[in-house]
Amino acid sequence: MFLPTKSDNNHNEKKNRMSIERIASINGNEVTLEIKGNFDATIYDDFKMAFSDTLGTVKTYEVDLSGVTYMDSTALGFLIMLRDHAGSIHANIKVCNPSEYARNKLKKALFHKIFEITP
Repeated sequence: MFLPTKSDNNHNEKKNRMSIERIASINGNEVTLEIKGNFDATIYDDFKMAFSDTLGTVKTYEVDLSGVTYMDSTALGFLIMLRDHAGSIHANIKVCNPSEYARNKLKKALFHKIFEITP
């Protein structure tokens, strides 16, 4: 019988401490991506899948970071990837309710200059 070691449990806990939920508006013109937990490279596939089928149909993207407990430079790259997908400088992307941790990361990276960040 296999019993996980403490380090195995820690790895699984870290791996499972994230989620992305996609919420579409009734008319389909707006999509909200709610990200909770770790916003890092481990969620690449889920993040990309959350918006990949929206090209040409969605006018506004909201990325809710209120539940983010950790984010790294990969997450910043994901936001740029979403921006490129949505039309680059013409994209309408709002970063909403960032946790204090996320807000500090965004501020240090000067993302307030390329994204609308709302309280």
